[in-house]
Amino acid sequence: VCSSDLQSIVSSGVLLIEAMMYFGVAVLIATVVHEDCVVGLRQDWLVRPSQRRDLLAAKLLFLSLAVQMPMLLADVTGGLGNGFPLWLSFTEAISQNVYFLVGFTLPILAFVSLTQSTAEALGVAFVIVVANILGAEALILPVSGSPLGPTSNTGLTWIPQTWRFGI
Repeated sequence: VCSSDLQSIVSSGVLLIEAMMYFGVAVLIATVVHEDCVVGLRQDWLVRPSQRRDLLAAKLLFLSLAVQMPMLLADVTGGLGNGFPLWLSFTEAISQNVYFLVGFTLPILAFVSLTQSTAEALGVAFVIVVANILGAEALILPVSGSPLGPTSNTGLTWIPQTWRFGI
């Protein structure tokens, strides 16, 4: 096996593991949100004496301890393993962790709280992903021939990626 083939296989494996991580975190968030869902205003006093903000704070604390903290530790360990100093590894890990929190964890938490069950959340998410892929195939690829549009392989690739992330 050629070294470029081996590098391609490893790269594909890393991408698959990263996609599985995102899916696993999304399912964990959906499970946490739907495990103890907030009932309607009329039945809330019958079910639990705790306030809604306490319930939200508990769910955010769990997600920060179960998702964000292990990712932070893994990023710091990876930075140290690659020979970077502790302060640089920690600041970069914090930066990535905040990006993941604001860009993935909190939006998934907000999205899942709009659904009634985890199955419904996964179904709607699947439809959104398929629509996004079909939209990219139907709108961007015929015009530019690249999924990132005319900025592909340039220094401006961050612009369509940011727009997709925002959408």
